[in-house]
Amino acid sequence: MGWGKTSAKDVASEHLRYYRTSIQSKKRCDDAFNYRFPQNTVCLLANQFKGPCHGDWGAPVARKIQNEGKDIWIQLGMISIGDEDCKWSDYVPAVGMDTTKYCDFYKTTIGREICQRLQED
Repeated sequence: MGWGKTSAKDVASEHLRYYRTSIQSKKRCDDAFNYRFPQNTVCLLANQFKGPCHGDWGAPVARKIQNEGKDIWIQLGMISIGDEDCKWSDYVPAVGMDTTKYCDFYKTTIGREICQRLQED
């Protein structure tokens, strides 16, 4: 989700936007960009030709879960790399930082579990 552009020629959005995605294997991102990303990488597949664009870098990757009967959103990562021209295909993934790699640090620092680890589709 973010306020990024919806095409290369647009200005930043005035409204918070989001798209649905699926988490892919890190290898898929490595292969798509011909680069070996670090282990704290999350690979996200564009969905219906939608994905992050300029202005979305640093935006959260979040998942809605049930907690005590209520819907809550938890952050799983943040966007790092996407298509600069906003020309998404269903084959080119976006790359983010997997913030769940730091769950143990969060638990030790905050004193309680606030994290849910990623699961690849």
